[in-house]
Amino acid sequence: MNYTEFRELCKAKNIKISDVCEYVGMTRPGLVKSLDNETIELRKLKLLCDYVRISPAQFFDTGIFGSLQNNSVFESHKIEEYEKEIEYLKNTLKDKEEIINLMREKDSGYRIASERKTKYELSKKKEYERK
Repeated sequence: MNYTEFRELCKAKNIKISDVCEYVGMTRPGLVKSLDNETIELRKLKLLCDYVRISPAQFFDTGIFGSLQNNSVFESHKIEEYEKEIEYLKNTLKDKEEIINLMREKDSGYRIASERKTKYELSKKKEYERK
């Protein structure tokens, strides 16, 4: 997808290019150059796709963006393309759930360690008061 197609996609989805650039960590000229020269970094491409809510497969399949000039972005989608996007979204959701679970585990580990430290400090304080 070149910059013109990307700009039209953002326009159709009411997304500001400046917001995309900020999210991805690129300047507007840098984004234009990367898209037009097909040299965008993979991690930035992933961020870009996440922000505009398309799958990387859709990004590379320029055929689905041919209808953008008619303001009918999704008219040319096929069932397989929807299935690809659904699968991508399911995987993204799974990844985010895993991150949340890891953060919960980490948080509970800190609480347990903190509780043990507090119990230890109280026992030392009681020992000191006895003396």
